[in-house]
Amino acid sequence: MRTQSIIAEIVTKRGYVGAIVANPSGSILFQVGDLNRLEWKGLLSLFGDAEAIRNLGRFLEGQTTPRLQKQGQVQCTLLRPQEDLIIGLFDQSGRATIDVFAEAEQVLNEIRSSLSSPPLDERSGAQ
Repeated sequence: MRTQSIIAEIVTKRGYVGAIVANPSGSILFQVGDLNRLEWKGLLSLFGDAEAIRNLGRFLEGQTTPRLQKQGQVQCTLLRPQEDLIIGLFDQSGRATIDVFAEAEQVLNEIRSSLSSPPLDERSGAQ
């Protein structure tokens, strides 16, 4: 899955603990990283079950993302790069919230750009 490889690369490159990717209808599409490493796991409840994900989708409707949620040192950056995609990036590096937010805006643009461009093998004409 192309989206999964894009998110996995971002998690690795930028040092996030992990990510959860869901659709607003209530399904988790995939997870990357090791979310068990989070010191506080309360923010995982944002994606806890189908109803929680639908509520999150409704909460994000019409809002600009990124949105940040915080519990102790754990921060969840909520992104909605497309109408049918909700991403939670989990970080516990202790970085200042303003720095996390600035990076999140860059990450959101990176994801949007990656999702809107054809895969590399299609651009090169490879079969």
